[in-house]
Amino acid sequence: STTVIAPVAYAKVNTDSSGTGTNMSWGAYNSSNGRMEFTFSTALSDANYYVLSEREQYDTHSVNITQKTTTGFRATWLGNDGINPLAPSIFGGVLIVYLIEKINVKN
Repeated sequence: STTVIAPVAYAKVNTDSSGTGTNMSWGAYNSSNGRMEFTFSTALSDANYYVLSEREQYDTHSVNITQKTTTGFRATWLGNDGINPLAPSIFGGVLIVYLIEKINVKN
């Protein structure tokens, strides 16, 4: 067997509204806690996936990923201090979900 790491979902988020990307959608931004809930179009086989998140403009702004399940995850959009919310409409971001699977390969 071999390990395969492949992108399975993509989102470019630069507004505070709900939206749809490739193989996932998200709810509107909650300005009181900085959160957005993301949902996969189809449930994954397990929660052993990686969400690569990158905010435009500054590396000190982050997107914290939590609450991972087979059907989705939570993203919290944070500013320079890593504590206070900073909306995606101010500095957008990209999220790419990578699935990590072992597959059997015939020689």
